[in-house]
Amino acid sequence: MIRSRAAAQALFPQDLFQDPAFDILLTVFVSDEEGHDMPVSAAVTSGGTPMTTGLRWLSKLEKLGMICRRGDNFDKRKQYISLTEETRSLVIEWLTPLPFLENR
Repeated sequence: MIRSRAAAQALFPQDLFQDPAFDILLTVFVSDEEGHDMPVSAAVTSGGTPMTTGLRWLSKLEKLGMICRRGDNFDKRKQYISLTEETRSLVIEWLTPLPFLENR
């Protein structure tokens, strides 16, 4: 995991490992891989932080071009997020060499 974390730090902006941003990325990645929509509210609380902190980091990830938001077709109050293709590729690149994924 130490080597994996170092590899991830080489791929992603350094400050993502200090705050809940990376937890948000991984939560959204899993949701995307499972084919589920990820509501903004679920994503921002995934790291166990207050909603305001999570929303602040979500905005930062969006400004960095790592996630994108889209509205709900039926309920205009709801928004969903997903990873951009570039970010999805970076997460896969980081996770691929992890031993627990070898028997996948």
